[in-house]
Amino acid sequence: MENPEIMPANQLTKAERERQNIEQQSRSRIYEIFDKFNTANERVDDIFNNLKNILTKMPNSEEIKSELEALRQIEEKGHFCEKAFTILEQIIEWRENNLQEFEEIRRNDFNEQGDFIELNKMLSYNIDGDSIHIHVPPNVSTSNSEKINLVYDGLKKLAQIVDQNPAIKTIVGTSWIVAEHPALMTKLHFTLEGKIDETSRAEHFPAENREIAVATMSRDELIKHYL
Repeated sequence: MENPEIMPANQLTKAERERQNIEQQSRSRIYEIFDKFNTANERVDDIFNNLKNILTKMPNSEEIKSELEALRQIEEKGHFCEKAFTILEQIIEWRENNLQEFEEIRRNDFNEQGDFIELNKMLSYNIDGDSIHIHVPPNVSTSNSEKINLVYDGLKKLAQIVDQNPAIKTIVGTSWIVAEHPALMTKLHFTLEGKIDETSRAEHFPAENREIAVATMSRDELIKHYL
């Protein structure tokens, strides 16, 4: 049997592509953490902070914590990152068998870390000046039909918020979803603004391998179509 890691992407199943993407993001995130901090202790503390809620749910959490603690003795980049990824593979395995629980934890982490407000399990938002930015938390366990319903539900809730806040002039979505599904964004009454520049990508989406694009909608359009 061919190894999924070396099979062409178009020959992989949806689950295999998802697993491959998660592994790539995890590796990128580990290297990002290594470069961000100067010492192994700081790196391990950051990893613990990112995994603290997931570890409370895992049956072998104490073993994983012990393995993470051992990383404090490793300062060499390649060695540290490979050891860290080996540990994360255990969490990726647990995720596959506990997907809904995993996603609920990550969704809560996503909103907490970004200081976002949840509209529903598909959409969150934050207000920045006269713009309101919408965000899509981790969510692969929900069916496509339910996702569409949740998007419409979230936009209706957002329209109520915008209607009560006249200072908000623009709704902004920045995501790989915009880049990969432009027709959907147009159907939702967004205007496509194009891909983000490399500086913004490096700052806001360092672990994302997919293209990132921006779409906007005026407050009047949102209220017209969703209130």
